[in-house]
Amino acid sequence: MKVAIVGYRVEGEVSAEYWLGQGCEITVCDQDPGVKNDNLPYQWNLGDNYLADLDQFELIVRTAGIHPK
Repeated sequence: MKVAIVGYRVEGEVSAEYWLGQGCEITVCDQDPGVKNDNLPYQWNLGDNYLADLDQFELIVRTAGIHPK
């Protein structure tokens, strides 16, 4: 399953680890390009257009710090 983690700091890190452990393909979506860690097995969608193409995911996990609108 393709999972997008929207917002990565703290809660997003834990969510990404959980879904990766479930065998999912993870893409981290965050406005801050500084969250990228090349040592992690995730895809990264960062910067101003971090919310583009969310329709490609089967599950979108929004962290509490991201406004629902």
